[in-house]
Amino acid sequence: MHFWPLSGGFQDAYTYNTRNEVFSNAQTGNVVLMSQNFMTGKWEAGLKYLFPLLHLLLGVLIAEQIRIKYKYAGACTGDRNTGEQRSSFCLL
Repeated sequence: MHFWPLSGGFQDAYTYNTRNEVFSNAQTGNVVLMSQNFMTGKWEAGLKYLFPLLHLLLGVLIAEQIRIKYKYAGACTGDRNTGEQRSSFCLL
């Protein structure tokens, strides 16, 4: 039960300390640090927090496009009535 917050905190601490002070797990941390740098006029320092956010948004858009494309594809889910799996190559 307490594993997920501990794991997320460890990942954030690790990436913040080893990856040039950028969070990998908590995008809110990147938003706070980006905003702080922008508000104090440190535009270049704030941009390094913008790129992880943009990549997160790109990943969400790609995942949504895949979900929409394969929403009604029976090959991934199989036949629900018989339980038969039609194909093991869902995305091909």
